Amino acid sequence: MIKKSMYLDASLDHPFTIAVLDYRFSSDRGTENDYFIQQKIIEEIYSFFKKRNQVVLTALRDGHIVLLIPLSPGNEFQFRTKECINHLYTVFSGYNFKMGLSTISDELERAHDVFQEALTALNMNEGTRDIIKFEEVDLLSILMHTGSTPAVLQKAEKMLGPLLMKEDPKMNELLKTLYVFLQCGGNLECSMKELNISMSGLRYRIKRLEELLSCQIRNPKSAFQLYASFETLLKAKMITID
Repeated sequence: MIKKSMYLDASLDHPFTIAVLDYRFSSDRGTENDYFIQQKIIEEIYSFFKKRNQVVLTALRDGHIVLLIPLSPGNEFQFRTKECINHLYTVFSGYNFKMGLSTISDELERAHDVFQEALTALNMNEGTRDIIKFEEVDLLSILMHTGSTPAVLQKAEKMLGPLLMKEDPKMNELLKTLYVFLQCGGNLECSMKELNISMSGLRYRIKRLEELLSCQIRNPKSAFQLYASFETLLKAKMITID
């Protein structure tokens, strides 16, 4: 893909996202999946984005069509990917399309990890939705369906996000606060005693944590995923709690 970008004059200086597209015949048309159809779909995708003044890099990997989408300011890629799938449905009648979409990255050397995010999202898409984003996949689903250590570690790191900035003492403080809070089952009195801080101090930290993580840490589902993330990273010795 990177070599192809030089020929297509596609800048990889911008952040990018990766989409992995799967396609299948409708159940009444068998399971044929051949190279000719793959190329026709790729050509149609390339044409779709070119008409919208955007270059998309494509490749085939394990029977899937992989799209690397360079992003520029104002690029509404999520709308474009949905619009693209709708377009494919009109061109290729009798086919079903599903797509897994990665997070956005500005580090080209992470392209393989970003691809794994998109592939994981695609594999988790068992419902009727055309597109599922890696951010929408919960850790439990990955653990139950893939058993993929790299994918689990990636998801765990993204769950805890900014708290893993080891060089920032305040983030380390908040990381410990969250871990203790979860170990105490969300009990404020227990957390306050374990951390040796005031109730007002604890409430402030909880508010700050929810702002940073964009989730309600007292919500049972969120709390479970956060605690599972801690246990995953602790077991892998990727973090420590002092």
